[in-house]
Amino acid sequence: MKFCVLLLLIADCATANAQDTVLSWYPLAVGNTWTWENESLDGDRAHPSFERWTMEQTVVSVAPDAELGGTLVTMRHRVLSDVTSPDFIQVDAARRVQPESHLLIFRNCIYLLDGGDVGSAKIGRGSGHTRATYHDELLRGTVQPDLCFPLSVGMTWGRIPSRGLDPDFVWRVVSVNADPYGPPGATTFLMTTRAGSGTIVNRWFSKGLGLVQDNGEHHGTYGEGRGRLLSATIGGKTQTYDLTPARTVPISEFDCEGIKWQHFARADGASFASPTACAAYAKESKPR
Repeated sequence: MKFCVLLLLIADCATANAQDTVLSWYPLAVGNTWTWENESLDGDRAHPSFERWTMEQTVVSVAPDAELGGTLVTMRHRVLSDVTSPDFIQVDAARRVQPESHLLIFRNCIYLLDGGDVGSAKIGRGSGHTRATYHDELLRGTVQPDLCFPLSVGMTWGRIPSRGLDPDFVWRVVSVNADPYGPPGATTFLMTTRAGSGTIVNRWFSKGLGLVQDNGEHHGTYGEGRGRLLSATIGGKTQTYDLTPARTVPISEFDCEGIKWQHFARADGASFASPTACAAYAKESKPR
């Protein structure tokens, strides 16, 4: 019996340490707030139709959830502004913003459970996961996390054995402080994943601050979603940001055709001098 109690104490300690690690990287404390500028773009890449909106996210509660087996964080969302071009025909994203969303801290990872950025980890009707079975699925490793800590270049998360080599929502940390898209003086990691055929998602995360930029782009028929941090209030202190808008790398020579080469950049943020240079870079950068 004493041995069993010791094992439980060790497990509890390991869980607590893992969650402390998460919170040291991502400051999800009540009252902390992030304000984002968001864009949804499509049509002509050079002159896209658009929706642009700003949104405030605030942590309103952080509490253990016995059923889910982790710490449940509730975020409040408030749309501050919304502008669309006359030719924008997609569903108004700002109107679809839910007043609250939730994420789960489980061990050393974060799972977005609902909201506009949720991936395959959501709990909801028709989502493939239910609240009653979610903890068991977490233990079996059949739910993909959205973030895991501590971050380091080369680490990956989201691989599910039953899905084989399916790359969708399997994240990989590709660099740290290698481009100009993070806040000056911060330690900013770039992570990337595939989110369906032709769609690549890139996210920039700064230690002690959180996500600072987000870009999802379809490398074919043009469609792009962008997010950029404007300000954050952490521990009662507010900081504003004027981040360089992130640019992403071409994934094939197709991205360099016509005027498209001007849209993309090298991994260090440098522009291409010509479509030929863009195509050569894309070809050289392809996984072998």
